[in-house]
Amino acid sequence: MPRDKVVYTIVFEGEDTGKPVITDFISFYSLPSQILKRENHNHTHMNIAYLYYYAHTENSLTEMMKYALHYAKEELEFDVFNCLNIMSNSTFVKELKFGVGDGTLNFYMYNYGLKEGFMQPSKVATVLV
Repeated sequence: MPRDKVVYTIVFEGEDTGKPVITDFISFYSLPSQILKRENHNHTHMNIAYLYYYAHTENSLTEMMKYALHYAKEELEFDVFNCLNIMSNSTFVKELKFGVGDGTLNFYMYNYGLKEGFMQPSKVATVLV
């Protein structure tokens, strides 16, 4: 469900009995941010991408993520690409040199906070509403 300058989706195709089929996809959304304190630089905005969702059967998640990072930087000119440590993201974050965030992030489900240790990050997914 791509939406220009909001949601971006990369679709990977394979073949099944000679016909193209969708095998994998990766999706991210845009959240442009304004830079408030601009000491020693002239930038006023950052174009930030957030990994949203993916499904993979034929391609490795790391290779799909490499492609998404390249596409986001080179084709769409994003400045930063973020992801949470949920789903299977731990399989690529170290290899692709994602930096660990310095803030606290709370996961909420229907406005209820989840207690630490209640659920493994790999068992949580996000839904964009």
